[in-house]
Amino acid sequence: MALSVGEVIGDFTIEERLSVGKNEGGMSQVFLAHDSARPSYKVVIKVNESRNNQATTYQNLLKREASILKRLRHPNIVRIYPIRTRREPAYFAKLTNHENEPWYYLMEFIPAKSLESYIPAIVSYPIEWRMELFYQLLSTVHYMHLLGYAHGDLKPQNIQFRTPPNPTQFPSPVVIDFGSACNASAVDNLTASVRYSPPEILNALARGRVPDTGIRADKVDVWSMGVLLYEIVTGQPLFNQRSKKQITTTIMRGKLRKMSEIAPNIPESLDKYLAVMLRMEAKNRPDTGQLLKALEERIHSVRAPRIAYG
Repeated sequence: MALSVGEVIGDFTIEERLSVGKNEGGMSQVFLAHDSARPSYKVVIKVNESRNNQATTYQNLLKREASILKRLRHPNIVRIYPIRTRREPAYFAKLTNHENEPWYYLMEFIPAKSLESYIPAIVSYPIEWRMELFYQLLSTVHYMHLLGYAHGDLKPQNIQFRTPPNPTQFPSPVVIDFGSACNASAVDNLTASVRYSPPEILNALARGRVPDTGIRADKVDVWSMGVLLYEIVTGQPLFNQRSKKQITTTIMRGKLRKMSEIAPNIPESLDKYLAVMLRMEAKNRPDTGQLLKALEERIHSVRAPRIAYG
């Protein structure tokens, strides 16, 4: 697939390529485009790879991603846009005038950078601000789980901001990249970011398959949120080893660092909160509803989320 700058896709003109989707070894390409009639109105176009023997698989994965995003209407989740057609609006369409006829969908363009880029700055923000950021993310994941879906690849690179973070304003995070999203009750795709993956995923990766007993995707999200909490609070990755093998070994040993080892002002109750999210056995991890309740009621020495600014 070789879409190029200046090419017209429906009502939109491509400005630049943003990235190649990493899931499935490059299952898609992502482009920034603008409305041909209103250049200031920008969107992101995600197109499935269509030039190899897995084109049908990539098409189905992209279609599933679009289908899930269509159902997730939340201010902290990237918004999918309907595509104008001659019949009725669609959320997934084929580029019929292009070689190999790849499929695509449209979503909102979020100009600010990812959480990964901002962590060095926000680690100096008040702990209340950082907990507010985590609270918003946890609330968003809880919403997904209530609708029966899990993200499956929560990490700083998949969290962007509508506006750059500012310690005097509420954070505005947006969860993106639903290429690994699936039903909350069962993982069906072993593509994973090892640094943010729980033991059950790492075991399945080593065996090359999901066990017969299955893996609950919502509990995978809980683990990933725990690793994110550590980074948001301390400014450092929980697993800072370089190789996937070293990271996997560290996780499987189960001896994880406390946040207070890096940031001495962190209350003990917050370290205990993290510990339950990172329990080795998935069944022993709380669900997101329990985590929200605990965050609102049981974390001492840190003001509850929804703090006021000004």
